Amino acid sequence: LTGHSLDISSLAVSPDGSMIASGQHQHMAVKADVIVWDLKEAMKRCDAGESVCDAVLFTLRQHTGGVVAVDFSCDSRYLASLGTQDDNALVVWDMESGRPICGSPAASDTTLTLKWLHGRNDRLVTAGNFHLRVWQIDVSFPKMHAVNAKMGPLRRIIETIAITPDDKFALCGTQTGDLVRVTIDRDNIQDYNEPDTVTPSLELFSKEKMVGGVKSICCTVNPASGNINYLVGSGDGTVIYINPSMNKVRGLQASLLGAVTSIIPKPDGSGFHAGTDQSNQYMLSTKLDTELKGTCHYGRVNDVVFPRDCSDLFITCSVTDIRVWRTEEQLELLRIQVMNLECLCVGI
Repeated sequence: LTGHSLDISSLAVSPDGSMIASGQHQHMAVKADVIVWDLKEAMKRCDAGESVCDAVLFTLRQHTGGVVAVDFSCDSRYLASLGTQDDNALVVWDMESGRPICGSPAASDTTLTLKWLHGRNDRLVTAGNFHLRVWQIDVSFPKMHAVNAKMGPLRRIIETIAITPDDKFALCGTQTGDLVRVTIDRDNIQDYNEPDTVTPSLELFSKEKMVGGVKSICCTVNPASGNINYLVGSGDGTVIYINPSMNKVRGLQASLLGAVTSIIPKPDGSGFHAGTDQSNQYMLSTKLDTELKGTCHYGRVNDVVFPRDCSDLFITCSVTDIRVWRTEEQLELLRIQVMNLECLCVGI
């Protein structure tokens, strides 16, 4: 899928599987695109080797400086997008018309992430530097209203959020490596004179700190107990389970190459897919056994060389490493890494 002018910074797939939304980085004070794609049409065109330009449903241009997060509502009717520090704005879009419904400054400090609730299309959560807010959206006015969570003395930079399947809690991954659990129930939008009676608040945080910060979270049901455990990926490539008491589950741990930026469950419930910032895709079993499923360079490729009279193998060099590939299977056979050295060309 092509259409962005700079690096893609955020990605979301609609719950009904019909759309993909992607946001991009952009230069300061320049409008950044959010592109919404017709996923089924794009897949059909890709399989046929055709251009996917006609698969673009909407190009949404509201944020300046870049887009840090996008997410679809549970019924795929709305898309929320979050701008970078340049505008720090939260915008809700109608996916039937591609028009903005309402928007607001996300917070007084930088906001880094957002998530819709699983069972409500009128409520979402945003978080960032030292805050978490639960938003109520009323599209009939339209307007949006935020309630700040009571975090007590805890001051953390929240980089990622996962919502539990029952919509009771937000699991927050912090820059300092904590996993924080916050209740997210709140009142509906009330008159100015009416006080809030239900307020989101800090409930518990983990005793285990993840090296490099918490980068990704996936809620999963323990089949033995029925409890919801949290699969957590860290900045140093470690993946662990955290139980409902916010303690590490001993004996279950995986180590991946690169910071674990995403974890999603497999549709059949037999394991998970995990991605890292070094462009490695892994398959994880429920016991956290790992299998590398795909990899590529994550920096610019400086040179590509085929051996003389041989098309079965080729060699590539990039910012961080040299790799040998098998052509037909597109399979990596060998990786050579030398710290603090960049290979600019390869000779055989």
